[in-house]
Amino acid sequence: EMRFIKEDYQVTVQDLEDISNSVREVLAQGYDQFALLVIPNKYGGITKEAREIDMFESGPYSNLTAVGLVSDAVHQRILGNVYFKFKNSRNHVSHKFFKTTSEARCWLQKIHQGVKTFQQSV
Repeated sequence: EMRFIKEDYQVTVQDLEDISNSVREVLAQGYDQFALLVIPNKYGGITKEAREIDMFESGPYSNLTAVGLVSDAVHQRILGNVYFKFKNSRNHVSHKFFKTTSEARCWLQKIHQGVKTFQQSV
C-alpha cells in the first residue's frame, strides 16, 4: 500500500528512490512479483524529473503485476489512465481505479492471489 499522507504534495526523485528501496526490500524477502495499492490525495503531483524517471525506468517495478488506485477525483482518473497508457507501452501492468480502499484491495486479492503487497507512506 502506498498512501500519500500530505494533503498537497509533490513526488520528487528522492521519494521515488525511497519507494524503490521499499520495493527492493519486499523482493528481497523472496517474492517474485507484487501488487500495489496506491492512495493519493486529491492535490498531489510529481516533479518533471521524477516523472521522467518513473515513466522510462522500470527498476524494481518490472516485478509489478497490478496497481489498484483509490480516487474519486475525475482529474486523477484521467491523468492516471494516460500515465498507464504510456507506461504500459513498455511493461504491461494491470491497473484499475476504485472509489474505496476495500474495493481496490478486493480486486487485487481476487485477481492476483498470492502476489505480495507492501505498505509505504510518502
